[in-house]
Amino acid sequence: MNRRTLLKNAGLLAAGAIGLPSFTHHPAQDIHNTGYFRFPFGDIELLIVTDGHGLFKPAQPVFAPGIPAPDFEAIQRANFLLPDAIDIAFNVLVVKTKKDIILFDTGCGASFGPASGRLPEGLRAAGISPDDVTAILLTHAHPDHVGGLLDKEGHPVFPRASLHIAAPEYDFWTGEKPDFSKSKFPDHTATTFWVQLATKGFAAYRDRLHVFHDGDQPFDGIRARIVPGHTPGHSLFTITSGSESITHMGDTAHDHVILLSHPEWGVGFDTDFIQAAQARRKMLEELAAGRHRIFSCHLPWPGLGHVRTRDKGFEWVVQPFATV
Repeated sequence: MNRRTLLKNAGLLAAGAIGLPSFTHHPAQDIHNTGYFRFPFGDIELLIVTDGHGLFKPAQPVFAPGIPAPDFEAIQRANFLLPDAIDIAFNVLVVKTKKDIILFDTGCGASFGPASGRLPEGLRAAGISPDDVTAILLTHAHPDHVGGLLDKEGHPVFPRASLHIAAPEYDFWTGEKPDFSKSKFPDHTATTFWVQLATKGFAAYRDRLHVFHDGDQPFDGIRARIVPGHTPGHSLFTITSGSESITHMGDTAHDHVILLSHPEWGVGFDTDFIQAAQARRKMLEELAAGRHRIFSCHLPWPGLGHVRTRDKGFEWVVQPFATV
């Protein structure tokens, strides 16, 4: 398969404009480990399982579209990062109760190449078979969140799991003509692939697909909040057990520098660029003011920490852990 065909299939690249997640190298040292992180959480157990990573080089115009390159590169350099690249994690949160194993999203599947799609491997390392998963809650239906619903042959990866998605998210992707006109993603032909991937996944789980609404509690201790912008039904989830609480912020931020320090710079993946920027700032202000513990799909592994205000934006504070 030539490079152009691969990029087209991944649905990620505008002709000559955007970098794709690297399938051959990593800007830092590549370290193989167990692929999961487990910790107690009140009366239940939480796991974070890696689905891999994606290197965007060049990062613009997907990240910070329209922002002068020197401004972008200055922030990257100040944070000891490559000036022209962003490497995002693909983290998947798993809730394990006495009766359920619940995934939040399913990762990339086969959509983005061998640097990602590692969720099944990580689950097996943690002692979880795909047959053990009883429910999947979707933050939204972009390819790196629903790509893992199906295997390469188009069969459900999680044969016993129910699928839960926000009503406006489901309506958008299954509508007659999903509207991406307010997005700044430079290759609108790629969105055709996104729609096909999402609708195929929904169809394969149609007999066990459920929609939820803002404020609903799909499962005990899990409350959904719909925050449109990144997608029409982009959802955050607050998980509580005993005295513990954590907020799954979905794709509120794709990286820990650019979209936190400058929420308005945005990302091309936002379906409604302006609405997403406004929602991002509002949610980050709320999370910082409340000192909420946060899980993020795309911030550096394992995606656990807090946000706090800094200058006119925010910064990521990693939660420290000790190993025993």
